[in-house]
Amino acid sequence: MKNTPLCIYDSDKLYLERLSRYLMGKSGSPFIIKTYCGDDMEFIKNIKEGFLVISSSLLREEINHLKSDRVLILAEGEISKTYEQFRRIDKYQPAARLYEILLQSCFEREDVVTETGDRQPAALICVYSPVGRIGKSKFAANYCIEKGKNKKILLMNFEEFSKEEDEREGLSELLYFYKSGRKNIAFELERLVCHEHSYDRVLPASCVMDLIDMDTEEVSAFISDIQNCGLYDEIVIDINSMMWGPKLLSICDKIYVPYIERICEANRISQFEKMLALFPEYKIKEKIVKVKMILQEKAGG
Repeated sequence: MKNTPLCIYDSDKLYLERLSRYLMGKSGSPFIIKTYCGDDMEFIKNIKEGFLVISSSLLREEINHLKSDRVLILAEGEISKTYEQFRRIDKYQPAARLYEILLQSCFEREDVVTETGDRQPAALICVYSPVGRIGKSKFAANYCIEKGKNKKILLMNFEEFSKEEDEREGLSELLYFYKSGRKNIAFELERLVCHEHSYDRVLPASCVMDLIDMDTEEVSAFISDIQNCGLYDEIVIDINSMMWGPKLLSICDKIYVPYIERICEANRISQFEKMLALFPEYKIKEKIVKVKMILQEKAGG
């Protein structure tokens, strides 16, 4: 639920329209957007909570009565030292960067929360196979593409060593945020996700130790927070090892196991099933859906 007023004050109507449209389009945003244009600054008297984003060309003495952590100045040039207590950024920063700064201010204050109401937790889908290089990750992506046509889907790659070479932030940063004990993981998640086709995804961890350092209870709690953040209908996790044991599989609603019809690979699937049978209390067997894969010359995952 959006519960934090965000007042944007600028004389450029086109800029106001574009920025407000972008901010209002962020599904996990906590902000109630209000825009102002003109010389009348009476509205400032009513700003007790939330934030004011104001163009530096419109600065007036009145804003000095506001708390410094509630004002962000959109700098268009030199700014008087009278307003040096307020945070400022280049007015023509990308809207995504401005949104990131506003969210960070929420994190620092920790007085803004997103309520998801009666929305059910996202379903948790796992894609795992004891057989390597048969297209497991491609299956996970295709599943998300198909489901994303009618639902909000998030794909999270928990592979220790990914073939992707991408310097953008991803799972490592999200885990760091979670471990720091800060709230509002929905805001951080929305900042980090990449939009792919009809679904969102979090890039793999940039350091394998970020995953190895997490025990089963921590990983389960981390995933549960994301399930309950209210942004998605389904969370798909792509894993390539039993590093966290069958207990992680036990919290999943469904487990897709890609396989191929070869004797050695069939033996691996059989061994995997025998291992799961040792933990009947987790009731994993009935959640498994085997997916026969047709190998091509080059397969990933």
